[in-house]
Amino acid sequence: MNHTFAISIDLVRKLNLSVRVELKNVTFTEWSKWLTVPSMGYFELATTGPYRQIEAVAIELDSIQKIRIGRLVPDQSKDMSIDLEEELKRLNIVYMKHDSIFRIPLTNE
Repeated sequence: MNHTFAISIDLVRKLNLSVRVELKNVTFTEWSKWLTVPSMGYFELATTGPYRQIEAVAIELDSIQKIRIGRLVPDQSKDMSIDLEEELKRLNIVYMKHDSIFRIPLTNE
């Protein structure tokens, strides 16, 4: 498994973030609450996939955690950018940040 995919999966789970993947044909997957690798060389999101890992250009993480309270109560949000940035730096992951979105470029490992 691609090392960056494994780290991204852990961060999505640990920080409860939304994730999407940019594909080689300059399209993005939909935002999802999970990313998984069902078998070697492939990845899936909650509503789309599987895709081949070699088709992925970058992984994007939204550092604004959305918390659903209930049907009659507005959702809350929590900014996890400090925690996410600390984790990425600790793991020596190259990333770019624009507003609340952290972009992690992928290399063929």
